[in-house]
Amino acid sequence: MHCTMFPSTGLVGEFSTFTFVREIATGGQGTVFVARLPSGEEVAIKAIRLQLEVTEEERQSRISHLEEAMKTVKALNHPNIVRHFHTAYYNVAPSVTDTPRFYITMELCKGSLSREARKRPINGFYLQKWAKEMLNGLAYLHASRIVHRDLKADNVFLTSDDPASCTLKIGDLGDIKHLMDSFQPVSESRGTYAHMSPEMIRGTISSHHAVFQKTDIWSFGCILIEMLTGELPQFINRQTPTGVPLLYKGRGCEMPIMFFVGKGGRPEIQEQWPEAMKAVIQQCLEAEPDHRPTAAKLLESVLIKGAPPVWNRGGLTTSISVEGLHMSPCPSIQMLSDAEKLSQFSVVKAIAFGSYGMVYHVKMKDGEDRAMKMVPLDPVDKDLKDNVKAVQKVMKTMTALTHRNIVSHFYSGIMDSSPLSTSRHFYISMELCHGGILSHTLRRIDPIDGSTLRRWTRDVLSGLAFLHEKHIVHRTLNAYNVLLSSESLDTCVLKIAGLCDCKPLLGSITGPQEVAVIQRFLMSPEMINGSVSPEFNIGRKTDIWNFGLLLIEMLTGRVPRFVYRTLDGKTEHQCATSQEIMFFVGCGGRPQIEGTWPRGWRDMISRCTQINPVTRPTAMDLLKNLSGAGDRRFDGLLRRSSSSNECLIS
Repeated sequence: MHCTMFPSTGLVGEFSTFTFVREIATGGQGTVFVARLPSGEEVAIKAIRLQLEVTEEERQSRISHLEEAMKTVKALNHPNIVRHFHTAYYNVAPSVTDTPRFYITMELCKGSLSREARKRPINGFYLQKWAKEMLNGLAYLHASRIVHRDLKADNVFLTSDDPASCTLKIGDLGDIKHLMDSFQPVSESRGTYAHMSPEMIRGTISSHHAVFQKTDIWSFGCILIEMLTGELPQFINRQTPTGVPLLYKGRGCEMPIMFFVGKGGRPEIQEQWPEAMKAVIQQCLEAEPDHRPTAAKLLESVLIKGAPPVWNRGGLTTSISVEGLHMSPCPSIQMLSDAEKLSQFSVVKAIAFGSYGMVYHVKMKDGEDRAMKMVPLDPVDKDLKDNVKAVQKVMKTMTALTHRNIVSHFYSGIMDSSPLSTSRHFYISMELCHGGILSHTLRRIDPIDGSTLRRWTRDVLSGLAFLHEKHIVHRTLNAYNVLLSSESLDTCVLKIAGLCDCKPLLGSITGPQEVAVIQRFLMSPEMINGSVSPEFNIGRKTDIWNFGLLLIEMLTGRVPRFVYRTLDGKTEHQCATSQEIMFFVGCGGRPQIEGTWPRGWRDMISRCTQINPVTRPTAMDLLKNLSGAGDRRFDGLLRRSSSSNECLIS
């Protein structure tokens, strides 16, 4: 259907005409539908119904209010806010059963947070990513002196249906209020009762912007609950006349919830949630607005900001992790697995989470401590069966690996539900390393003894040589994928982890599109520019490049520096972003090798970071180079310079 909808507005160009595509939603205020512009771009158009019974003067007042509010909304420009383009008033009803409409043209978002939460509870990587994006948008609104007042999962959108590639955007800004210094409290109720703050319900909102914005923080806390559970927040009233607690949950309980919250109640916080998450939610749901943090302050929290995990007793991590996640002991969990030894375990605590899911410290039925990775399974993935088979095929290879410098993988299986999750997950049981990840250790020890560095280097090379002997290329070797077997630096053994991301090579090696979890600036030149050779002996040299960069981090406690001279040849420039480093390395650049490093380590790093993979040594060659009797080139007490990546010999 072709429509010319805006004849009385004076609008010109492609927004003056559109083709109706489909309806998205219908509500009390009107209808939202997808429209195609003459350029072919699809947008969302909200058609707000205007009452026929009101006088023309009242209708114009309403239109003026909407247009004034939309001036502010259209001026917003932020990646986590839905863009609003144009508005128009059409004063002739399309049919005798319809009313005049006020039209708002917006950016089209193909997914919604509420729909994703209804599919399955959101946790791990997506919980952190989307919470951070929501807070970024919220902080931008508040800095612009705007309060949403109706923040809920239904009003938070995703740019696509693919959670892995989408961006979260706050929308439905039609009812926001631009806060001027002279703003007076608004007494009318706006918002959804399950997400509405006590001050909104009571009509006691402060006219001070810094306080008024805290009503959005309350709503954000409620959204976190919805993401964790896949359901609206539940409320338990324990102060009933009969003494019997009453549960208010879901739609149909709006009025009891309103009174309960207005009198000081708040959503129920469940004990089994991660401690860090509970702490953030509790802060957001403080009864007094003054006690709630700002969106900007929440962005600095450990949960949202994302920090490496705390390794009190060790475990396995992935490249994206969070600090402070601890789980209360949980009941035994039944596994669907071919291995009876994996049939039951109890959770001790959460260790970390990454792009592939959560990792827990668990205790097996026989009392043994293990690390357990919990990988979510997408129920709507049409290739789920094939993907699980592919993972199980990799796991079959991993469980067959036995080496002192490789993290052992024991069993794997699928679980339909558990106290930790109501959706299906793929579980991997692994060796628990109590010393944590190498990256954290390197940042806290200074000086490092040359003999210790030599021992640790031998451990990594021994594990790498073993993998290559088995025709396995790691491809994501870095300091986050190397674990310490114990907390004692004198006796610990380094073990290579992250093997679930590697692939047994059957005569070929795949290109960089197969690399899932890797610090991109650590990739070898051939991985960056797509020139990986199908020959295995060349393919494994990508691990040698990564080992050379790992060695720099072991020497300095920091990631490698990449420095080049500008065109005039007089000025040195250090690459500052991962994109800049990747371009530099892909064009033939190498990491900086400092002259202050011991000669043995300089030579080894130089050999490992040759641009031509053919000229790089094998892991076995490097092991032999380390084992020379009486070779003093690697010895000495190494101190790191605090101002650079220099490593000095004492």
